[in-house]
Amino acid sequence: MNKEDRRVRKTKNALINSLMKLLDEKSIKSVTVTDICDGADVNRSTFYQYYSNPFDMLEQIEAEIYRDFVNEWEKQGSYEEKMPVSTWLELIYLNRGYSKLIFGENGYSDILIQLLSRSDHEFQEQIKTLNPKLDHKDIEYISDYCTYGTVAIITKWANGGFKESIEHIAEMISMLNGNALRTFP
Repeated sequence: MNKEDRRVRKTKNALINSLMKLLDEKSIKSVTVTDICDGADVNRSTFYQYYSNPFDMLEQIEAEIYRDFVNEWEKQGSYEEKMPVSTWLELIYLNRGYSKLIFGENGYSDILIQLLSRSDHEFQEQIKTLNPKLDHKDIEYISDYCTYGTVAIITKWANGGFKESIEHIAEMISMLNGNALRTFP
């Protein structure tokens, strides 16, 4: 997170908390600046110092979360050494305060797909290594299947309140994706 004045961080956190409460009740498309400001107990002019509208606010929050994930990803080495599923889940769990923004039915985000797509080329190379006879189109299908399946499992886990352990969800994702890779001729 950027080094910001403590008052600025406090104000932005109040605005973010207000937005998250509103997303319990309605979609991001229905949230107004006035709604957010009323919930945060700040003036509209204060909101406009940081954001142009609720969508801009959401995009800035997503961008910050994305940067945090990418920073973790880039700390890793080769694809095989890159973050295991459990590390992704741990980061998601640590950022669970934003889960309504990322996963909620009233949220508006494809951040998980963006994050998983970062590794798509490397993942496709791994598929090609495991199954050298596959053509490029089949590799893309398998990659998309694994990516969107992973997003679906993580979304269900988050929307269910993160009740299952990180280890359980990681094992399930790894097993299902591993089976997808191994069962294809």
